[in-house]
Amino acid sequence: MKNLYQKISEFDLMSIIRRRLKKADGVFWSAFFASFIALNLIFLYHGAAFLFGDHDWRYLKDGVPLTAGLFEGRFSQFIAINLLSQGEILPIINNVLGIAGFSFGIALLARYWQIPHKKTPYVLFTLFTAVTPYILSFMYFAFLIIPVLAWNAFIIGALLISEKEQTFSLKRSIGAVLLITLALGGYPPVINLIGIAVIARFLFALLYEKKNPKSIVTTYRWTVINIIAAGILYKVSLIILSITGALNANYYNLQTAPINTWGEKFLLVLKDLFLQFTATLPFITAPYKAALIIIAAIALIMIIKNKHKTLGILLYIASFTAGLITLFLSASLKETEFSPRIDFFGFMYAIAAAYALILKSKHQTLKNLATLAAVFCIIFNTNTLFEAQKVWQLGFESELRIYKRIIKRFEQAPLFNRISRYIVVQGGAPATRERYYHDAYHYKSDDLLRDRKSVV
Repeated sequence: MKNLYQKISEFDLMSIIRRRLKKADGVFWSAFFASFIALNLIFLYHGAAFLFGDHDWRYLKDGVPLTAGLFEGRFSQFIAINLLSQGEILPIINNVLGIAGFSFGIALLARYWQIPHKKTPYVLFTLFTAVTPYILSFMYFAFLIIPVLAWNAFIIGALLISEKEQTFSLKRSIGAVLLITLALGGYPPVINLIGIAVIARFLFALLYEKKNPKSIVTTYRWTVINIIAAGILYKVSLIILSITGALNANYYNLQTAPINTWGEKFLLVLKDLFLQFTATLPFITAPYKAALIIIAAIALIMIIKNKHKTLGILLYIASFTAGLITLFLSASLKETEFSPRIDFFGFMYAIAAAYALILKSKHQTLKNLATLAAVFCIIFNTNTLFEAQKVWQLGFESELRIYKRIIKRFEQAPLFNRISRYIVVQGGAPATRERYYHDAYHYKSDDLLRDRKSVV
Protein backbone atom coordinates (compact mmCIF):
# COMPACT_ATOMS: atom_id res chain seq x y z
CA MET A 1 0.00 0.00 0.00
CA LYS A 2 2.90 2.30 0.85
CA ASN A 3 4.58 1.56 -2.49
CA LEU A 4 1.32 2.29 -4.31
CA TYR A 5 0.96 5.62 -2.50
CA GLN A 6 4.57 6.47 -3.38
CA LYS A 7 3.98 5.68 -7.08
CA ILE A 8 0.86 7.84 -7.15
CA SER A 9 2.61 10.75 -5.43
CA GLU A 10 5.55 10.53 -7.88
CA PHE A 11 3.27 10.39 -10.91
CA ASP A 12 3.91 13.50 -13.04
CA LEU A 13 1.46 13.66 -15.91
CA MET A 14 2.93 16.80 -17.48
CA SER A 15 6.45 15.37 -17.63
CA ILE A 16 5.08 12.18 -19.22
CA ILE A 17 3.25 14.24 -21.85
CA ARG A 18 6.40 16.28 -22.54
CA ARG A 19 8.46 13.10 -23.01
CA ARG A 20 5.84 11.66 -25.33
CA LEU A 21 5.72 14.85 -27.39
CA LYS A 22 9.50 14.85 -27.77
CA LYS A 23 9.39 11.28 -29.09
CA ALA A 24 6.43 11.96 -31.40
CA ASP A 25 6.96 11.97 -35.14
CA GLY A 26 6.53 15.70 -35.78
CA VAL A 27 6.49 15.33 -39.56
CA PHE A 28 3.76 12.69 -39.45
CA TRP A 29 1.57 14.66 -37.07
CA SER A 30 2.11 17.89 -39.00
CA ALA A 31 0.73 16.14 -42.09
CA PHE A 32 -2.20 14.72 -40.13
CA PHE A 33 -3.17 18.09 -38.63
CA ALA A 34 -2.74 19.89 -41.96
CA SER A 35 -5.37 17.62 -43.53
CA PHE A 36 -7.57 17.50 -40.43
CA ILE A 37 -7.69 21.28 -39.92
CA ALA A 38 -8.07 22.09 -43.63
CA LEU A 39 -11.04 19.74 -44.14
CA ASN A 40 -12.75 20.80 -40.92
CA LEU A 41 -12.48 24.46 -41.88
CA ILE A 42 -13.76 23.76 -45.38
CA PHE A 43 -16.71 21.72 -44.09
CA LEU A 44 -17.42 23.87 -41.02
CA TYR A 45 -20.69 25.17 -42.48
CA HIS A 46 -21.58 21.66 -43.65
CA GLY A 47 -21.27 20.30 -40.13
CA ALA A 48 -22.84 23.27 -38.33
CA ALA A 49 -25.79 23.60 -40.73
CA PHE A 50 -26.18 19.81 -40.75
CA LEU A 51 -26.29 19.59 -44.54
CA PHE A 52 -27.05 16.22 -46.08
CA GLY A 53 -28.08 15.12 -49.52
CA ASP A 54 -29.52 11.62 -49.54
CA HIS A 55 -32.91 10.24 -48.61
CA ASP A 56 -32.10 8.32 -45.42
CA TRP A 57 -34.05 10.55 -43.05
CA ARG A 58 -34.70 7.67 -40.67
CA TYR A 59 -30.99 7.42 -39.82
CA LEU A 60 -30.84 11.14 -39.04
CA LYS A 61 -33.98 10.88 -36.93
CA ASP A 62 -33.49 7.54 -35.17
CA GLY A 63 -29.73 6.89 -35.45
CA VAL A 64 -27.92 4.12 -37.30
CA PRO A 65 -28.37 0.60 -35.87
CA LEU A 66 -25.37 -1.71 -35.77
CA THR A 67 -27.07 -4.16 -38.14
CA ALA A 68 -28.11 -1.57 -40.75
CA GLY A 69 -25.61 -2.77 -43.37
CA LEU A 70 -26.11 -6.52 -43.04
CA PHE A 71 -28.61 -6.80 -45.91
CA GLU A 72 -25.87 -5.69 -48.36
CA GLY A 73 -23.06 -7.64 -46.70
CA ARG A 74 -21.52 -4.69 -44.88
CA PHE A 75 -21.28 -6.34 -41.49
CA SER A 76 -18.72 -3.92 -40.01
CA GLN A 77 -19.88 -0.68 -41.63
CA PHE A 78 -21.61 0.82 -38.62
CA ILE A 79 -19.42 -0.47 -35.79
CA ALA A 80 -17.43 2.79 -35.51
CA ILE A 81 -20.42 5.15 -35.37
CA ASN A 82 -22.09 2.98 -32.73
CA LEU A 83 -18.92 2.92 -30.61
CA LEU A 84 -18.22 6.65 -30.98
CA SER A 85 -21.70 8.17 -30.84
CA GLN A 86 -24.10 5.28 -30.09
CA GLY A 87 -25.26 5.39 -33.70
CA GLU A 88 -26.37 9.02 -33.52
CA ILE A 89 -25.49 11.36 -36.44
CA LEU A 90 -24.47 14.53 -34.62
CA PRO A 91 -23.82 18.01 -36.09
CA ILE A 92 -20.12 18.95 -36.31
CA ILE A 93 -18.98 15.90 -34.28
CA ASN A 94 -20.00 13.59 -37.13
CA ASN A 95 -17.69 15.46 -39.52
CA VAL A 96 -14.82 15.89 -37.04
CA LEU A 97 -14.61 12.17 -36.27
CA GLY A 98 -14.90 11.07 -39.90
CA ILE A 99 -12.31 13.60 -41.09
CA ALA A 100 -9.95 12.58 -38.26
CA GLY A 101 -9.98 8.96 -39.41
CA PHE A 102 -9.56 9.93 -43.06
CA SER A 103 -6.65 12.30 -42.34
CA PHE A 104 -4.92 9.71 -40.17
CA GLY A 105 -5.16 7.18 -43.01
CA ILE A 106 -3.59 9.60 -45.50
CA ALA A 107 -0.73 10.39 -43.10
CA LEU A 108 -0.18 6.64 -42.68
CA LEU A 109 -0.13 6.30 -46.47
CA ALA A 110 2.68 8.89 -46.69
CA ARG A 111 4.62 6.74 -44.23
CA TYR A 112 3.83 3.48 -46.05
CA TRP A 113 4.98 4.90 -49.39
CA GLN A 114 8.03 6.36 -47.63
CA ILE A 115 7.67 9.90 -48.89
CA PRO A 116 10.77 11.96 -47.92
CA HIS A 117 10.50 12.50 -44.17
CA LYS A 118 10.24 16.28 -44.27
CA LYS A 119 7.30 18.52 -43.40
CA THR A 120 6.90 20.10 -46.83
CA PRO A 121 6.50 16.91 -48.92
CA TYR A 122 4.43 15.21 -46.21
CA VAL A 123 2.04 18.17 -45.86
CA LEU A 124 1.80 18.69 -49.63
CA PHE A 125 0.99 15.03 -50.15
CA THR A 126 -1.70 14.90 -47.47
CA LEU A 127 -3.37 18.13 -48.59
CA PHE A 128 -3.29 17.09 -52.25
CA THR A 129 -4.89 13.75 -51.37
CA ALA A 130 -7.35 15.04 -48.76
CA VAL A 131 -8.72 18.18 -50.41
CA THR A 132 -10.46 16.33 -53.21
CA PRO A 133 -13.95 16.64 -54.74
CA TYR A 134 -14.31 12.86 -54.47
CA ILE A 135 -14.86 13.26 -50.71
CA LEU A 136 -18.17 14.98 -51.52
CA SER A 137 -19.63 11.59 -52.46
CA PHE A 138 -19.58 10.69 -48.74
CA MET A 139 -20.15 14.13 -47.26
CA TYR A 140 -23.46 13.94 -49.21
CA PHE A 141 -24.48 10.99 -47.00
CA ALA A 142 -24.39 12.06 -43.35
CA PHE A 143 -24.76 8.50 -42.08
CA LEU A 144 -21.68 7.32 -44.04
CA ILE A 145 -19.15 9.97 -42.96
CA ILE A 146 -17.85 8.09 -39.90
CA PRO A 147 -18.51 4.56 -41.22
CA VAL A 148 -16.55 4.98 -44.49
CA LEU A 149 -13.95 7.75 -44.38
CA ALA A 150 -11.60 5.96 -41.97
CA TRP A 151 -11.28 2.63 -43.81
CA ASN A 152 -8.12 3.90 -45.49
CA ALA A 153 -6.45 3.93 -42.04
CA PHE A 154 -7.41 0.27 -41.53
CA ILE A 155 -6.02 -0.74 -44.92
CA ILE A 156 -2.74 1.17 -44.67
CA GLY A 157 -2.31 0.13 -41.04
CA ALA A 158 -2.63 -3.51 -42.11
CA LEU A 159 -0.10 -3.03 -44.92
CA LEU A 160 2.40 -1.37 -42.55
CA ILE A 161 2.03 -4.28 -40.11
CA SER A 162 2.47 -6.79 -42.94
CA GLU A 163 5.59 -5.09 -44.31
CA LYS A 164 7.33 -5.50 -40.95
CA GLU A 165 6.54 -9.22 -41.00
CA GLN A 166 9.83 -10.54 -42.40
CA THR A 167 9.13 -14.05 -41.08
CA PHE A 168 5.80 -15.50 -40.01
CA SER A 169 4.32 -13.73 -37.00
CA LEU A 170 0.94 -14.97 -35.82
CA LYS A 171 0.32 -11.72 -33.95
CA ARG A 172 1.06 -9.52 -36.99
CA SER A 173 -0.85 -11.73 -39.41
CA ILE A 174 -3.96 -11.83 -37.24
CA GLY A 175 -3.83 -8.05 -36.78
CA ALA A 176 -3.39 -7.35 -40.51
CA VAL A 177 -6.03 -9.87 -41.61
CA LEU A 178 -8.62 -8.53 -39.14
CA LEU A 179 -8.01 -4.91 -40.17
CA ILE A 180 -8.41 -5.72 -43.88
CA THR A 181 -11.47 -7.92 -43.25
CA LEU A 182 -13.16 -5.19 -41.22
CA ALA A 183 -12.46 -2.68 -44.02
CA LEU A 184 -13.85 -5.03 -46.69
CA GLY A 185 -16.88 -5.69 -44.50
CA GLY A 186 -17.36 -1.95 -44.08
CA TYR A 187 -17.09 -0.93 -47.72
CA PRO A 188 -15.96 -3.54 -50.29
CA PRO A 189 -14.60 -1.00 -52.87
CA VAL A 190 -11.60 -0.55 -50.53
CA ILE A 191 -10.26 -3.47 -52.56
CA ASN A 192 -9.24 -0.81 -55.10
CA LEU A 193 -7.13 0.99 -52.50
CA ILE A 194 -5.51 -2.29 -51.44
CA GLY A 195 -4.43 -2.97 -55.02
CA ILE A 196 -3.18 0.59 -55.65
CA ALA A 197 -1.29 0.87 -52.35
CA VAL A 198 0.51 -2.46 -52.75
CA ILE A 199 1.36 -2.07 -56.45
CA ALA A 200 2.67 1.47 -55.82
CA ARG A 201 4.78 0.10 -52.95
CA PHE A 202 6.28 -2.47 -55.35
CA LEU A 203 6.94 0.31 -57.87
CA PHE A 204 8.70 2.53 -55.34
CA ALA A 205 10.82 -0.38 -54.11
CA LEU A 206 11.88 -1.07 -57.70
CA LEU A 207 12.66 2.54 -58.61
CA TYR A 208 14.08 3.96 -55.40
CA GLU A 209 15.18 1.10 -53.14
CA LYS A 210 17.27 -0.85 -55.68
CA LYS A 211 15.21 -3.98 -55.27
CA ASN A 212 14.79 -6.52 -58.07
CA PRO A 213 11.59 -8.48 -58.72
CA LYS A 214 12.85 -11.47 -56.70
CA SER A 215 13.66 -9.40 -53.61
CA ILE A 216 10.31 -7.58 -53.91
CA VAL A 217 8.50 -10.93 -53.83
CA THR A 218 10.54 -11.98 -50.79
CA THR A 219 10.04 -8.69 -48.93
CA TYR A 220 6.29 -8.41 -49.53
CA ARG A 221 5.22 -12.05 -49.55
CA TRP A 222 3.48 -11.73 -46.18
CA THR A 223 1.66 -8.64 -47.38
CA VAL A 224 0.18 -10.64 -50.26
CA ILE A 225 -0.54 -13.69 -48.05
CA ASN A 226 -2.35 -11.56 -45.45
CA ILE A 227 -4.45 -9.86 -48.15
CA ILE A 228 -5.46 -13.25 -49.60
CA ALA A 229 -6.29 -14.58 -46.10
CA ALA A 230 -8.43 -11.50 -45.42
CA GLY A 231 -10.25 -11.97 -48.73
CA ILE A 232 -11.05 -15.57 -47.81
CA LEU A 233 -12.23 -14.56 -44.33
CA TYR A 234 -14.43 -11.86 -45.86
CA LYS A 235 -16.06 -14.34 -48.27
CA VAL A 236 -16.60 -16.84 -45.44
CA SER A 237 -18.29 -14.07 -43.44
CA LEU A 238 -20.65 -13.40 -46.37
CA ILE A 239 -21.45 -17.12 -46.66
CA ILE A 240 -22.32 -17.24 -42.95
CA LEU A 241 -24.52 -14.15 -43.29
CA SER A 242 -26.19 -15.73 -46.30
CA ILE A 243 -26.98 -18.88 -44.33
CA THR A 244 -28.57 -16.80 -41.57
CA GLY A 245 -30.75 -15.04 -44.14
CA ALA A 246 -29.37 -11.58 -43.33
CA LEU A 247 -28.24 -10.88 -46.91
CA ASN A 248 -30.36 -9.61 -49.78
CA ALA A 249 -28.67 -11.56 -52.59
CA ASN A 250 -30.45 -9.50 -55.26
CA TYR A 251 -28.98 -6.22 -54.01
CA TYR A 252 -26.55 -4.66 -56.50
CA ASN A 253 -23.71 -4.50 -53.96
CA LEU A 254 -23.65 -8.30 -53.79
CA GLN A 255 -23.97 -9.09 -57.50
CA THR A 256 -20.66 -10.09 -59.09
CA ALA A 257 -19.98 -10.41 -62.81
CA PRO A 258 -20.27 -14.00 -64.15
CA ILE A 259 -17.10 -15.55 -65.58
CA ASN A 260 -18.56 -15.58 -69.10
CA THR A 261 -18.68 -11.73 -69.02
CA TRP A 262 -15.06 -11.29 -67.97
CA GLY A 263 -13.94 -10.78 -71.57
CA GLU A 264 -16.33 -7.88 -72.04
CA LYS A 265 -15.38 -6.53 -68.62
CA PHE A 266 -11.69 -6.62 -69.55
CA LEU A 267 -12.37 -4.49 -72.62
CA LEU A 268 -14.48 -2.09 -70.55
CA VAL A 269 -11.74 -1.73 -67.94
CA LEU A 270 -9.16 -1.16 -70.69
CA LYS A 271 -11.32 1.61 -72.14
CA ASP A 272 -12.05 3.22 -68.76
CA LEU A 273 -8.38 3.05 -67.82
CA PHE A 274 -7.89 6.01 -70.15
CA LEU A 275 -11.35 7.60 -69.88
CA GLN A 276 -11.03 8.06 -66.11
CA PHE A 277 -8.49 10.83 -66.78
CA THR A 278 -11.06 12.90 -68.67
CA ALA A 279 -14.44 11.79 -67.28
CA THR A 280 -16.12 14.77 -65.62
CA LEU A 281 -18.94 14.69 -63.06
CA PRO A 282 -20.64 17.36 -60.96
CA PHE A 283 -17.87 19.15 -59.00
CA ILE A 284 -15.23 16.91 -60.65
CA THR A 285 -14.38 19.25 -63.48
CA ALA A 286 -12.16 19.46 -66.57
CA PRO A 287 -9.55 21.88 -65.03
CA TYR A 288 -9.09 19.52 -62.08
CA LYS A 289 -8.71 16.50 -64.38
CA ALA A 290 -6.24 18.45 -66.58
CA ALA A 291 -4.02 19.09 -63.54
CA LEU A 292 -4.19 15.38 -62.67
CA ILE A 293 -3.13 14.47 -66.22
CA ILE A 294 -0.07 16.72 -65.83
CA ILE A 295 0.91 14.99 -62.58
CA ALA A 296 0.35 11.51 -64.07
CA ALA A 297 2.39 12.42 -67.16
CA ILE A 298 5.31 13.77 -65.09
CA ALA A 299 5.37 10.59 -63.02
CA LEU A 300 5.48 8.53 -66.23
CA ILE A 301 8.41 10.61 -67.54
CA MET A 302 10.32 9.96 -64.31
CA ILE A 303 9.75 6.21 -64.67
CA ILE A 304 11.01 6.30 -68.26
CA LYS A 305 14.21 7.98 -67.02
CA ASN A 306 14.82 5.08 -64.63
CA LYS A 307 16.81 2.00 -65.63
CA HIS A 308 13.89 -0.26 -64.62
CA LYS A 309 11.56 1.59 -66.96
CA THR A 310 9.90 -1.45 -68.63
CA LEU A 311 8.75 -3.12 -65.41
CA GLY A 312 8.17 0.32 -63.88
CA ILE A 313 5.75 1.33 -66.65
CA LEU A 314 3.87 -1.95 -66.29
CA LEU A 315 3.50 -1.45 -62.53
CA TYR A 316 2.46 2.17 -63.09
CA ILE A 317 -0.29 1.12 -65.51
CA ALA A 318 -1.28 -1.64 -63.08
CA SER A 319 -1.73 0.93 -60.27
CA PHE A 320 -4.34 2.81 -62.32
CA THR A 321 -5.94 -0.46 -63.42
CA ALA A 322 -6.24 -1.51 -59.75
CA GLY A 323 -8.54 1.47 -59.26
CA LEU A 324 -11.02 -0.33 -61.53
CA ILE A 325 -11.08 -3.69 -59.72
CA THR A 326 -14.58 -3.02 -58.37
CA LEU A 327 -15.82 -2.20 -61.88
CA PHE A 328 -14.41 -5.49 -63.17
CA LEU A 329 -15.94 -7.59 -60.39
CA SER A 330 -19.34 -5.92 -60.11
CA ALA A 331 -22.32 -6.92 -62.23
CA SER A 332 -23.82 -3.45 -61.81
CA LEU A 333 -22.23 -1.17 -64.39
CA LYS A 334 -24.47 1.78 -63.48
CA GLU A 335 -23.36 1.77 -59.85
CA THR A 336 -19.63 1.36 -60.45
CA GLU A 337 -18.52 3.02 -63.71
CA PHE A 338 -17.24 6.54 -63.01
CA SER A 339 -18.88 6.44 -59.60
CA PRO A 340 -17.25 9.04 -57.32
CA ARG A 341 -17.80 6.76 -54.32
CA ILE A 342 -15.81 4.01 -56.04
CA ASP A 343 -13.15 6.39 -57.39
CA PHE A 344 -12.72 7.76 -53.87
CA PHE A 345 -10.92 4.47 -53.15
CA GLY A 346 -9.60 4.08 -56.70
CA PHE A 347 -8.56 6.76 -59.16
CA MET A 348 -7.99 9.31 -56.40
CA TYR A 349 -5.36 7.12 -54.72
CA ALA A 350 -3.77 6.13 -58.05
CA ILE A 351 -3.14 9.83 -58.70
CA ALA A 352 -1.85 10.19 -55.12
CA ALA A 353 0.62 7.38 -55.90
CA ALA A 354 1.79 9.27 -59.01
CA TYR A 355 2.42 12.39 -56.92
CA ALA A 356 4.19 10.33 -54.24
CA LEU A 357 6.47 8.92 -56.95
CA ILE A 358 7.33 12.48 -58.03
CA LEU A 359 8.03 13.63 -54.46
CA LYS A 360 10.46 10.72 -54.02
CA SER A 361 12.47 11.57 -57.16
CA LYS A 362 15.47 13.89 -57.61
CA HIS A 363 14.31 15.57 -60.84
CA GLN A 364 13.81 19.01 -59.29
CA THR A 365 12.41 20.81 -62.35
CA LEU A 366 9.75 18.18 -63.01
CA LYS A 367 9.05 17.95 -59.29
CA ASN A 368 8.45 21.71 -59.12
CA LEU A 369 6.10 21.54 -62.10
CA ALA A 370 4.11 18.71 -60.51
CA THR A 371 3.98 20.58 -57.20
CA LEU A 372 2.54 23.62 -58.98
CA ALA A 373 -0.17 21.36 -60.42
CA ALA A 374 -0.78 19.87 -56.96
CA VAL A 375 -1.05 23.32 -55.33
CA PHE A 376 -3.48 24.35 -58.08
CA CYS A 377 -5.58 21.28 -57.26
CA ILE A 378 -5.60 22.14 -53.54
CA ILE A 379 -6.72 25.74 -54.17
CA PHE A 380 -9.15 24.85 -56.96
CA ASN A 381 -10.69 21.98 -54.98
CA THR A 382 -11.09 24.15 -51.89
CA ASN A 383 -13.25 26.48 -53.96
CA THR A 384 -15.14 23.49 -55.39
CA LEU A 385 -15.90 22.07 -51.95
CA PHE A 386 -17.30 25.42 -50.82
CA GLU A 387 -19.33 25.68 -54.03
CA ALA A 388 -20.82 22.22 -53.44
CA GLN A 389 -22.07 23.27 -50.02
CA LYS A 390 -23.68 26.37 -51.52
CA VAL A 391 -25.39 24.33 -54.25
CA TRP A 392 -26.64 21.75 -51.75
CA GLN A 393 -27.97 24.44 -49.41
CA LEU A 394 -29.79 26.40 -52.12
CA GLY A 395 -31.20 23.22 -53.63
CA PHE A 396 -32.35 21.87 -50.28
CA GLU A 397 -34.09 25.15 -49.38
CA SER A 398 -35.79 25.13 -52.78
CA GLU A 399 -37.03 21.58 -52.24
CA LEU A 400 -38.42 22.51 -48.83
CA ARG A 401 -40.36 25.38 -50.41
CA ILE A 402 -41.89 22.90 -52.89
CA TYR A 403 -43.03 20.68 -50.00
CA LYS A 404 -44.59 23.68 -48.23
CA ARG A 405 -46.46 24.66 -51.40
CA ILE A 406 -47.79 21.12 -51.81
CA ILE A 407 -49.04 21.07 -48.20
CA LYS A 408 -50.62 24.49 -48.60
CA ARG A 409 -52.49 23.46 -51.77
CA PHE A 410 -53.61 20.26 -50.08
CA GLU A 411 -55.01 22.21 -47.14
CA GLN A 412 -56.81 24.61 -49.51
CA ALA A 413 -58.52 21.79 -51.43
CA PRO A 414 -62.35 21.80 -51.11
CA LEU A 415 -62.48 18.26 -49.70
CA PHE A 416 -59.82 18.91 -47.03
CA ASN A 417 -61.14 18.40 -43.49
CA ARG A 418 -59.02 19.65 -40.59
CA ILE A 419 -60.57 17.12 -38.23
CA SER A 420 -59.74 14.11 -40.41
CA ARG A 421 -56.44 12.23 -40.34
CA TYR A 422 -54.48 11.82 -43.58
CA ILE A 423 -51.60 9.60 -44.63
CA VAL A 424 -49.19 11.28 -47.04
CA VAL A 425 -47.66 8.91 -49.57
CA GLN A 426 -44.60 10.25 -51.38
CA GLY A 427 -43.35 8.77 -54.66
CA GLY A 428 -39.84 10.09 -55.10
CA ALA A 429 -38.56 13.51 -54.10
CA PRO A 430 -38.19 16.84 -55.91
CA ALA A 431 -34.72 17.37 -57.38
CA THR A 432 -33.74 21.04 -57.65
CA ARG A 433 -30.06 20.98 -56.66
CA GLU A 434 -29.03 20.44 -60.28
CA ARG A 435 -30.53 23.83 -61.17
CA TYR A 436 -27.98 25.61 -58.98
CA TYR A 437 -24.96 23.90 -60.56
CA HIS A 438 -23.92 25.35 -63.93
CA ASP A 439 -20.66 23.63 -65.00
CA ALA A 440 -20.86 21.08 -67.79
CA TYR A 441 -20.18 17.40 -67.04
CA HIS A 442 -20.32 14.08 -68.89
CA TYR A 443 -21.71 11.73 -66.24
CA LYS A 444 -24.52 12.31 -63.75
CA SER A 445 -24.12 11.19 -60.16
CA ASP A 446 -26.71 10.44 -57.50
CA ASP A 447 -23.88 10.67 -54.98
CA LEU A 448 -23.05 14.32 -55.64
CA LEU A 449 -26.07 16.31 -56.80
CA ARG A 450 -29.29 14.32 -56.63
CA ASP A 451 -31.34 12.21 -54.23
CA ARG A 452 -31.41 8.54 -55.20
CA LYS A 453 -35.21 8.65 -54.90
CA SER A 454 -35.59 11.84 -56.90
CA VAL A 455 -38.18 12.18 -59.62
CA VAL A 456 -37.96 14.85 -62.30
